[in-house]
Amino acid sequence: MEVTKLYDKYCIDFNQNFFTLTKAELDDIKAKLTDEQIAEMKEIVDEIFTYDVQSVTFNRPDFVKHLDKHQYFSLSSYFYPDESDASKPWVRKDGQVNPESILYAKQGLRKTSMVVNLASLMYYITGEDKYKDVLVKHLDSFFINPDTRMLPNLNYSQMVTNHPEWGKGRGFGIIDFGSNMGYGFLTLKHLYDEGMLGDDVYAPLQKWISELLVWLETSPIGLEERDAPNNHGVLYTLLLTQLHYFVGDLDKHKDELLKQINSRLDQIEEDGSLPEELLRTRALAYTAMALKGFLDTYKLLGEDFSQQEHFRKAFEFILPVLNNSKKIGDILIEDKGIMRPCVQMDGTYPEYYKFYLSHLGKDFGINLQVISNEGVHYKYMFN
Repeated sequence: MEVTKLYDKYCIDFNQNFFTLTKAELDDIKAKLTDEQIAEMKEIVDEIFTYDVQSVTFNRPDFVKHLDKHQYFSLSSYFYPDESDASKPWVRKDGQVNPESILYAKQGLRKTSMVVNLASLMYYITGEDKYKDVLVKHLDSFFINPDTRMLPNLNYSQMVTNHPEWGKGRGFGIIDFGSNMGYGFLTLKHLYDEGMLGDDVYAPLQKWISELLVWLETSPIGLEERDAPNNHGVLYTLLLTQLHYFVGDLDKHKDELLKQINSRLDQIEEDGSLPEELLRTRALAYTAMALKGFLDTYKLLGEDFSQQEHFRKAFEFILPVLNNSKKIGDILIEDKGIMRPCVQMDGTYPEYYKFYLSHLGKDFGINLQVISNEGVHYKYMFN
């Protein structure tokens, strides 16, 4: 029987629970962890051994019966049927996740990403073959096996039923993949470079990711996400950076990716605020996500983000809220010509999300205190 305690906790926001870690960072983490801490991490993450393998070919509802059975699809997170008339266009409710939107292929993708992220990390840290075995089994089912593999595109991601433009998927849907799986593929490459993952696994994944990159960089939906003026655009560039790192051609694309992420700096105002994120019903979470995406991209490109004044100001702007000396509602944002308090929906930004930001803050000389004993796998990694 599946145990999903950690999955249920992380699925609120995978992006806040997975991290862009260089090989040097992983080596530092591995060196400082004690045997007792590793044992506790294993106790937390080992629920992944109870997960069934996943596939986009499983559990397909009638509304996608016209699609190739290998086609990934998902419903938009924040759209709901019109309660007055099911035939009308669906209605957006920002921040309120439609329960149906986390089922079907998205649930399979998310569970696979849990295994990829956690098993690859624990295999790197412990060297125990059981993590490699479960990792390879799940990668094979979702990406490699011709009977169960996902097609390398996101053409039908975050569909909005009855919407004339988004009924076949939209750019925003790329975050289905980018908010979780990109981080795991980064660690997979570290394993490959260490000789801990063979060509029999790496080569077919490299081919699959290369095909996905072509789609991301040339398809109308991919280009739509590239041009997104908020966290989506930032995470798109981060995803490209992670995936080019995985396939081994990041040096070739570094200049264009750096140019792309630099073009997004105008999202950060002179005072360090990110207005597009502060307008959301999860203003703190989206601000932290965008900032994390910026810093992770620079880090992976080998750039010193601590020298970017934009990022220092952004960190310092939100720091009083992160340190609990100020509430997100104390920040005012202009919304359709009216100033209003920012909002963070209850229960959607727990204290433990701050562990990784505290790690990033050290490069700025910023001391972000995190007080949490929550059972998350990374609580000892960033102290």
